[in-house]
Amino acid sequence: MYTQDMYRRIKGFWGIACYSLCKQAVSEQNAEALNKIVSIYRLLEPENSDMFYFSAFPLFWKGNSEAALSSLRKALKAGFSDRNQLKKDFPESISSRLYSITN
Repeated sequence: MYTQDMYRRIKGFWGIACYSLCKQAVSEQNAEALNKIVSIYRLLEPENSDMFYFSAFPLFWKGNSEAALSSLRKALKAGFSDRNQLKKDFPESISSRLYSITN
């Protein structure tokens, strides 16, 4: 029982670490680092809304708006709710298409 709790805490710690490292990689626009961190984040928390959100950045940076939109849709479906941040991070051309589908 204690071992299981310990593993949950460790997994939670790694999830927080992945979130923080993803946020840093986004601020630096470091697609290589972000892709590496997101792959770990996906293993730890495959249905995490923030993981889907962060997954959209490298796709968008490469000009693949459709794939970025798909990832953002998954983020919203999984519970991502900070639409102000989304509008700040992505241009109107992305957010307007996303909102027309989700509203």
